[in-house]
Amino acid sequence: VDGSGRRVIAPQLGDEQGDPAWSRDGRAVAFWARNSDTVEIHVLWPETRERRVLSSDWSRVPGRQFAYILEPSWAPGGECLAVSDCWTLVSCTIETVSVSTERWTSLTSPNSFRNDSSPAWSPDGRTVTFVRQRIGDWDFGPPVIFMIRSDGSDLRRLVRGRSPSWSPDGRSVAYFDGDSIYRIGA
Repeated sequence: VDGSGRRVIAPQLGDEQGDPAWSRDGRAVAFWARNSDTVEIHVLWPETRERRVLSSDWSRVPGRQFAYILEPSWAPGGECLAVSDCWTLVSCTIETVSVSTERWTSLTSPNSFRNDSSPAWSPDGRTVTFVRQRIGDWDFGPPVIFMIRSDGSDLRRLVRGRSPSWSPDGRSVAYFDGDSIYRIGA
């Protein structure tokens, strides 16, 4: 608690970096690092110093301005991450990426009238929750939490709110709405 004993596990790798997320086995940490107009996910194994960089094939989306890949969330088995993949300043989709093969799978599709962010895996790895906001001319609509299967099927609206977090047993989701924290059955 006094700040002693800390050590650097990832030096500064870009202009800015953030959103560290430990794998569930504690062996790897994923985070984003930004260089100019590109943000990539870095996966680091601190004990071995191995590092992988996961880059989006951002040019595959027509009208895409850049690649900002943010908010990594580990699947329970540690084989892949769910991320928020932003393709304009305000429009993001939810994608998964295999850490070993770098295979990308879109769970939501690009849409210039909405922003999908804050992915969180269910403990069994079958479902991802995320926050969707409508984009208007001058502002965002209220945040709404959605659930989607890890294969991109069965999209369902859960509740108005933000920052979804699964309970360890997978039966409920905690979230913010306004200034309060709520819980709802999954």
